[in-house]
Amino acid sequence: MAERVLGLDVATSAVRVVEVAFDRAGGRRGRSGSGPVVTRVGEVPLPPGAVRDGEVADPAAVGAAIAELWRQTGLRSREVRVGLTGPRVVVRVIDMPAMPDEDMAGAVRFSAADHIPIPLEEAVLDHAVLEPAPPGEPGSPPMVRVLVVAAHRSTLDGLLAAVAAGGVRAVAVNLIPFALVLALNKPAGPVAVEEAPEVEDGAIPPPPQPVPAEAIVSVGAALTTVVVHEAGRPKFVRTVQAGGDMLTAAIAEELGLEPDAAEAAKRDVSDARAARIVELRLAGILGEIQSGLAYWIAQSERPLQRIVLTGGGARAGDIAGRLALLVGAPVEWGVVQGLESPEPAAGPGDWADHTVAAGLALAAAAEGWQIDLCPPVKRSPLRITGDMGRRLAVAAAVIAVLLGGLSVRSVLAVRSERSALAAQKKAVARVEKEIGQFSELSKLSSDLENGRKQVQSALASDVSWTRFLDHFVRHMPSGAWIRSFNAQVTSTKPAAGAAVAASTTPANKASTSKDKTPDPAEAPKAAGSSTTAKGAAAGIGTLQVSVAGLDFPDAADWLREVGKDPSLSGVTITGAVTKTAEGGAGTVGFSSSATITPAARSDRASRLAKAAL
Repeated sequence: MAERVLGLDVATSAVRVVEVAFDRAGGRRGRSGSGPVVTRVGEVPLPPGAVRDGEVADPAAVGAAIAELWRQTGLRSREVRVGLTGPRVVVRVIDMPAMPDEDMAGAVRFSAADHIPIPLEEAVLDHAVLEPAPPGEPGSPPMVRVLVVAAHRSTLDGLLAAVAAGGVRAVAVNLIPFALVLALNKPAGPVAVEEAPEVEDGAIPPPPQPVPAEAIVSVGAALTTVVVHEAGRPKFVRTVQAGGDMLTAAIAEELGLEPDAAEAAKRDVSDARAARIVELRLAGILGEIQSGLAYWIAQSERPLQRIVLTGGGARAGDIAGRLALLVGAPVEWGVVQGLESPEPAAGPGDWADHTVAAGLALAAAAEGWQIDLCPPVKRSPLRITGDMGRRLAVAAAVIAVLLGGLSVRSVLAVRSERSALAAQKKAVARVEKEIGQFSELSKLSSDLENGRKQVQSALASDVSWTRFLDHFVRHMPSGAWIRSFNAQVTSTKPAAGAAVAASTTPANKASTSKDKTPDPAEAPKAAGSSTTAKGAAAGIGTLQVSVAGLDFPDAADWLREVGKDPSLSGVTITGAVTKTAEGGAGTVGFSSSATITPAARSDRASRLAKAAL
């Protein structure tokens, strides 16, 4: 008999469902004679604004669309596997010492604060051990590579509320980037076994060949997802807040069209004016994609075997050709693997748009690592029937009789316990008198308390650089990039005034630079710089960066977007904005400074205080 699994994709523009039948015991099979088969698909559009940046903003509207989807498709099952994505979902791959599974969860949560820019009390965490990590120094313990996933609790709650409003129940919550990997990853074919070369005694055999890496790029309506994996094991995930809707809005604004007409013009390859707008606006999206892939290639020192392109937004313009030139890897259009395209009777809609829903359904039969952010299922309340109520009444009467017969014995037992309690109080008083002799223990406790206060004082100016850099990169405009970066934090002295704090010697300093030599485009600080001592005293440190952009408007975008970062204040451009010729287009360069605000501080001091309680 076939087991049916439902994958539900709550996207920006529509809700989509795919029902897959898995043959568990000789049941129904696909048209090719083996493997799972798609039995039903469906799609219902969502009103604008119901889902923003991957998060459910209107659970009632999304729930109504889900209910309508079930009505149209006639699905019987109410259990679904849903996907989660968005800028408030974080994925990290970290190396940790190998340990039993029951200990790994606690260790991951303890170290998550160093890798996840989300307060732990507001986060939902899950992890999976992917593979052994390369050995460290000789004699060091074995290490494993761990996939850590965190999401804001409010993001998950909004999705689950919408699913419940639609009359269905989520049995698993996977990440959409991982569903894309399950749907589009080609299974490794048979590899010809070559005869191993002979190795002389004592010689070191050659290392095994690494698994080829490939990237999946999904351009949706509001978000673009980039995920790099090796044989289905994720290595890098990035979500870009831009997609096809940005192109449609640009066409509607510049050509004065309604949204529906602008969407049609975007897909019409014969419309030269719309095509020109699309090609210009695609530069920002492609730049974000290329930046993420270039970062992974630089960190891993490995090329990409191929790039798989999918998503409705990827059909606008020549994304495939331009991306291949930017990254230097072949680009192919994604096709769902392991599932044949459904027959027309299964339901309407473009099969390529159901890739995420198909991957969510395929996760039910996936082997190896698994990620699930779904909270534990709550048991339904006990319902008491008429017969059960009568039995409980009889049992209560019997207990009342027994308690009445024991009342006299209970009074005697209470008197005996009172006498024993008085004897224990005398013993406690005698022990407390003897405790006074151990004054050394009191002194040790005082020393420990003083040491804890000193550590808390030292952590008062500690900055969470992981969260600071994450917020800084999120607020950078797409048309600008960093040439050099210097941030420093001033130490806090209890008796120092504001004027002294502005000139304190840096205690913590984090400085990175992509260029080994000084940037010729960086102008010297002008005498009339707007970064005043008053602004420096109001913060906990300073930031100096050298920035490059595509054109002069990028300098204005820099001031506007970076100024929104809560960890920074007083963002200014110091010196002149200069333009230099690089290749055929040329770039502009400028220097910028800002004050680091107390919002950049880490919570290690408060965590230490809680641990001491």
